Amino acid sequence: MGVKKLAKGSKTKKKMQTPSK
Repeated sequence: MGVKKLAKGSKTKKKMQTPSK
């Protein structure tokens, strides 16, 4: 859910959210 929003802002954060997903 928030992964897409984070991916648009910070790619690094998206990597951390991937496992959290």
